[in-house]
Amino acid sequence: MKGGLIEAATAECTRRMAARLDELNIPATVDLHDDGVHSWGYWQDDLHRSWPVIGGAIGAL
Repeated sequence: MKGGLIEAATAECTRRMAARLDELNIPATVDLHDDGVHSWGYWQDDLHRSWPVIGGAIGAL
């Protein structure tokens, strides 16, 4: 993993949360990047992938 200690720790927390949600049969989409580095490119790509869900939730308000 290229990211620093904070990225490694938050990735581990996210993996643990995803595992627990799976144990409880709670559906969730978790998309972790292997390098663990925050960048605008990743943020933009993830926003485009998640927009159908986010936009649908906003539209439902």
